[in-house]
Amino acid sequence: MPRQYMSAIWTQSDDQQKRALDSKEKQDDPRIVTVIRKCTDWTNAEDYHQKFHLQQHKDICKVLKVKTVEELTSSWCAAKLNGYVNGDGTAEQLELDLAKMPLSDSMKQDIRDMFRGRSRSGGSCSV
Repeated sequence: MPRQYMSAIWTQSDDQQKRALDSKEKQDDPRIVTVIRKCTDWTNAEDYHQKFHLQQHKDICKVLKVKTVEELTSSWCAAKLNGYVNGDGTAEQLELDLAKMPLSDSMKQDIRDMFRGRSRSGGSCSV
């Protein structure tokens, strides 16, 4: 029976495969089992899964002006913010990315606060 949910990395090149394997070796939580496979055919998850964490913050989505799932999934900014509002990444990388994003200073501060509150590294859109 196929799995409904799983942690997986699908790679498109030998370099991605190597980087994924290197990253997996650094994983220190035995409860997380990540499968690494070559990407062949791809099917997107249901719309409500797309940038799930970012979708919980309608104010950010409104500023990004994303109105469709396609806009949400293709936005570089949305992809980065989805991780940061979930606490992924580093504080240093967050600051570098925020400098490139079309957000107000107060919105950037809100994102910093969300990141700090959820960060594992120390530091809902209507579509």
